[in-house]
Amino acid sequence: MTRKQILTFIAMFTDFAKNDLLIRLSGAGISVSQTERSEIISFILGSGSKQVLSDSLGQEKFVEVFTHIHHAYITGVDTGLAFAASFVAVGALLALFFVKGKVSQNNIG
Repeated sequence: MTRKQILTFIAMFTDFAKNDLLIRLSGAGISVSQTERSEIISFILGSGSKQVLSDSLGQEKFVEVFTHIHHAYITGVDTGLAFAASFVAVGALLALFFVKGKVSQNNIG
């Protein structure tokens, strides 16, 4: 994989994880302020720390939110890998299609 492909996968993963987390939090009835939400997203992106997030949310809320963060990471990786595998499969099929067409043209002449 190239650096650009890796960065694209990381961006997809974090987007899937962030969206899943926000859905999970609202579904569980956990309300977070804009500041807390910013800290959570920073943590998901890797620029925040567990301690800062814990201090921002408070210990009880942190434990509850962290469980949802864990599940969101799993969803992000799962969805990101499924998307990447689908993309690779389509690329492989297109490559086979074009290579087969090229071989057929060379056999005719």
